[in-house]
Amino acid sequence: MERDACIAISEALDQLGIPFEVISFQNDWNREVHGGRGDTSAYNRFEPFIFRLYKGFNEKFKIVKTRFNRSYVTGNNADGEAIRFIAKRLADQPQARKILIVLSDGAPAAMGDNRIHLNDTKDAVKECQAAGIETIGIGIQDMTVASIYPDHAVISNLNDLAPALFKLLKTYLIDHRRNRKLARAS
Repeated sequence: MERDACIAISEALDQLGIPFEVISFQNDWNREVHGGRGDTSAYNRFEPFIFRLYKGFNEKFKIVKTRFNRSYVTGNNADGEAIRFIAKRLADQPQARKILIVLSDGAPAAMGDNRIHLNDTKDAVKECQAAGIETIGIGIQDMTVASIYPDHAVISNLNDLAPALFKLLKTYLIDHRRNRKLARAS
């Protein structure tokens, strides 16, 4: 379901000529960073990141669409760190308006203190907003996004994911463009 929704929204963005990137992230359950679990004073998480680039900003969606067939997402995410990494990539793009949409199925966690990851994610979202990056959270069968993202939506049924993404597309892109045109005309 998530893959199909990402493909559908990607096709819409592509048709609208809007540059976009699709990345998934997780922490590797099977490996530990330097120091291991015994050295909790030096680390907020213990596993390295895995980022999967499904579509880069400079790639044509039609050419890389098959990458979505290999999508694989699990839990165990240090969301704050991942959001910062992805926001940096977004900030490097030339477009004036930047929107980051995060799909989440639970609270940020990476085999460490979950409160640290939750607070770090809240801080990362505030940093994005201060940098002019509109940041939106979509909670999938979980309400945690409501405590992290000022702009958020929660879906309880996976069948509602694609409609929720299209509603966001309409609100943040199409309605925004329409409102800017109306403001210029008056």
